[in-house]
Amino acid sequence: SCSRSYPTRSLQGVVWVYPSLDGLVDGSPLTEPPICPMISGVEDPNELTWIMRPFFRDLPYDFSTLLENVADPAHVPFSHHGVQGNRNSVKYGMYDMENNTEARWGGRSLEIDEDNFHVTVGTNHRMFLTDLGYHAPHLVRYSYAQGDGMTDFTSFNVFCVPTTPGRSRIVSYIATTRKLPFFVRLFMKMPEFLDHCLIRNRVLDGDNVFLHYQEHHVLSELLDKGREWKEVYYTPTTSDLLINKIRGWLGQKGSPFDGARGLGGLSATRQPPITDHRVLLNRFEQHTKHCAKCLRALKVTRILKFLTGCGSLVCFGAMCALWLTSGGARGASLQLVSRPGLVGSLLALLWKLLRDLEQRFHLVPYAHSER
Repeated sequence: SCSRSYPTRSLQGVVWVYPSLDGLVDGSPLTEPPICPMISGVEDPNELTWIMRPFFRDLPYDFSTLLENVADPAHVPFSHHGVQGNRNSVKYGMYDMENNTEARWGGRSLEIDEDNFHVTVGTNHRMFLTDLGYHAPHLVRYSYAQGDGMTDFTSFNVFCVPTTPGRSRIVSYIATTRKLPFFVRLFMKMPEFLDHCLIRNRVLDGDNVFLHYQEHHVLSELLDKGREWKEVYYTPTTSDLLINKIRGWLGQKGSPFDGARGLGGLSATRQPPITDHRVLLNRFEQHTKHCAKCLRALKVTRILKFLTGCGSLVCFGAMCALWLTSGGARGASLQLVSRPGLVGSLLALLWKLLRDLEQRFHLVPYAHSER
């Protein structure tokens, strides 16, 4: 066969591939690709509890734009107003960040090399500390230390995977070593397709349109006007520290696309901007048709919607027939007529809920100005 094979491994709900052209690492053959542990220092997934299992979605912007967005905690209350924050009462303020070669974390120190950048984010809560880190070339990780001695860890991992120039895929999950409170364990019982429809996709909807157009504007400034990425970006606050680090690293050696290194990692291959928001927010093409759980749930939803719709029509038809055959209002038994009417109304309500759920697998309009 002329096809090329690569070392692969399935772990943590993710397929890992090491795309080495010769299958060698430092001159030695590699049979399994290296992986990033879900929590730093915890290799065994059996020691962890999933809070949110791996989720993915294809996105209409470059992987470096996705990295930049995920590494910017200050954007959350503005871009995700009404979903994850409130732009009218921002309480995050300036982040207390340390740009050191060591990020001290409850007595621990994290070694940092030129391909890994960690920024300690301080909070006002004495029992809560966050380490925001970039692990080149594609992982952004929020690690939360809690408990006595800061020995309990929760890790939010976001892999930003390049697919084609101007397109990317996000793979994210949350895991913990903590003993979870009851309400969190109850939340974890939610079917995965509901988590995807009601939470994960809703968050990403808030970024898709904005970041797609932002990227095209930045590329226009870089390619058409010949400006440097540092001249295009305005990064005056401490929360911008990691973004500058990431753009600098990608601009020097980190982008997989030709011509991108001088552009802060952005691909120089421009695609025409997508003006139809229905394409930018198309959940079915970006996620549902690739997700086995969501695709199965969509099929079941369609069947149930059909059955409840038919059942509702049958019940209302039976109510009308009973009304007419009993001689109208005078001869009709109210109890006899109302029963199929009540069942028909409940089925009609269920049909509407199923129709709304079906829509969430396809497209949900999102307008920041209306939130």
